[in-house]
Amino acid sequence: MGQMSARSLLNSPIEVGIRSVALLAALYPRSADISTLVLLDHVLLHTSDFGGAESIHPPVPGRGSQIGLKRGLIQDGLYLAGARGLVEQVVGTSGISYVAGDDAHPFLQSFDSEYLNDLQERCKWVARVFGDVSEEQLRGVLLEVVGQWREEFGDEA
Repeated sequence: MGQMSARSLLNSPIEVGIRSVALLAALYPRSADISTLVLLDHVLLHTSDFGGAESIHPPVPGRGSQIGLKRGLIQDGLYLAGARGLVEQVVGTSGISYVAGDDAHPFLQSFDSEYLNDLQERCKWVARVFGDVSEEQLRGVLLEVVGQWREEFGDEA
């Protein structure tokens, strides 16, 4: 099997899985369901739009529509991470949620990458600012920001 290019890794289950592991590690011991992870992942990639540090991804038109594409990618990423013990499913009365597994922190610490270090710092910020916010409140914040994007870029956001 050949090496994956950087382009083929972007938004692949591997990249999204690593982002999910980093996000759940920052949220630990809290868990999050898939809907919340989709929303938090969007905040994670666009932190400057939400009052945080410079965004990991550039502020391109259409970024508001990315939310609809994330669910399947995050599910695939969580499946890969779960198969490696990095993420665990928690089944409760409100459904299935996810929590960082025992190997999540050692896994993340094994990397020496500026991108991953920046990502983890942003994950900590997302967890601190939005980790205890209800899904409904988080959706409200996202709708407000997407409205600002529409003003910035026209209806393409």
